Amino acid sequence: MLLPNRREILPKFLCDLEMSLEDPRRPQKNGANIDIAATMWIRDGVLVDRMHINAVAFAYAAYLTLEPARMSASLAELVNFSLAKSGMSCLEKILSLEINASLEDAQVAARFYNQIATEAAASASYFSGALETLCKLKASGTKNFITSAVEQQILDQWLTSKQGLEAAPYLEETLGRRNNFVKGADHFEYVRKIVDWAPIYYIADAEFEIKQAASIKQANNLVPLGFAHCTDSDQIRQAQSLVRTACSVVASQWQFAFLDTIDCNNLILPTQEAIRENLLKAGAVAVVADFAELAEYLF
Repeated sequence: MLLPNRREILPKFLCDLEMSLEDPRRPQKNGANIDIAATMWIRDGVLVDRMHINAVAFAYAAYLTLEPARMSASLAELVNFSLAKSGMSCLEKILSLEINASLEDAQVAARFYNQIATEAAASASYFSGALETLCKLKASGTKNFITSAVEQQILDQWLTSKQGLEAAPYLEETLGRRNNFVKGADHFEYVRKIVDWAPIYYIADAEFEIKQAASIKQANNLVPLGFAHCTDSDQIRQAQSLVRTACSVVASQWQFAFLDTIDCNNLILPTQEAIRENLLKAGAVAVVADFAELAEYLF
């Protein structure tokens, strides 16, 4: 979805920042011009802090809609599975569960996931510095893209939400799942053609995403950067409350009180250092922990 520049909807501090950066020159680093033609961002886990919500939503969607999943795994195990498969779509995750789910059943679960994840994540926040970074890049002439495994229609709806409109003025386009056009090689090639082989900085949080980009970085002039944000048990508890509420809103006819809660003692939550090491091994040229570190690298 192509996006117009809508400065009138910006918070004042971002509008002031954007206006102060309208010098046509690019940001300086060590006295040299930074030439970043395009950036490609993962929305969930890099721009918006909602990976804990996604993981819990996946667990509930699989548990409630797929009897084989309910019979073979606990909610905590499904959360672990979702986090381990970060970077894949919900449908891809469900089909990779060893429960022999039919495509039709998997699609039902994925649709339910999209509904409850969207509802639960409406209150999620951007990572500190995310919007300012997008603003600064846009003002310097960089084209910012979101690349997502989410269906394009759902991504377009998000852009019209309060949360989406905060980032919309700084985005060139949002790329989701369409017919014969999916996250990964398709999206990279699309942006490569737009910027005519100029460098593309790809910022992702999942090992799967970085490995995928590293395998084709030469063909698309990609610079894969890892974002090492970790999830803790308090976030999982918070997400569970949001997801259970979302379930009752989306499917009010169901009774959720009978469901066990997630046993956080059975969660497997990697440390930030482990995530950093895994991203580097996957092929990231650098790994940052937050947007302050990322700004030092970019600017």
